[in-house]
Amino acid sequence: MKWGILGGSFDPLHIGHLVIAEYVREEFQLDRIIFLVAFNPPHKEYRMMSAPQDRLEMTRSAVEDNPAFQIGDLEFEDGQSSYTVEVLKTIRSRSRQGDQFYLLIGSDSLLEIKSWHKWEQLWEYAKIVVIPRKNYPSQDAENGIRDRILLSSCPLIDISSTIIRERVKNRKSIRYLVPPVVSRYISSHKLYL
Repeated sequence: MKWGILGGSFDPLHIGHLVIAEYVREEFQLDRIIFLVAFNPPHKEYRMMSAPQDRLEMTRSAVEDNPAFQIGDLEFEDGQSSYTVEVLKTIRSRSRQGDQFYLLIGSDSLLEIKSWHKWEQLWEYAKIVVIPRKNYPSQDAENGIRDRILLSSCPLIDISSTIIRERVKNRKSIRYLVPPVVSRYISSHKLYL
């Protein structure tokens, strides 16, 4: 099996996440994409986030209609945030012999990858697929890193969870930016107001 891993806080998950996952799944002939919901990402402690359970539930409901997509709630097992390399190590230890893993990251993350905990070990557990992000050219990555990644030809999708939270806060429409089930969840739970 070839597994793609798309991690994030998903606060909230939006159409861009889904398009990227499906595009990369086909592009690299992956069998499944795991949406790995971060319990409490260490790099996002500076702002208030939605409750982990809300983010998990929004993501779960958004991906359940695609049999190639599944939820990863590994960090919810012990209720603690984990570094990417530790999560990959755990996933690898629970996998079957011969399974292959592809970590999907944005080009913005690629440019700061050296600040990640034990970043040099990432390649021991997964191939790294880089998704283009506006204003973050992958070519800016150092040679030693650039030579070890797979570049996706996924179209640039300039939607962010930040934009969606701002639109909800300002009582603007998020129709077509998030799946209807996520929009309903945000509304019924009064998130981002």
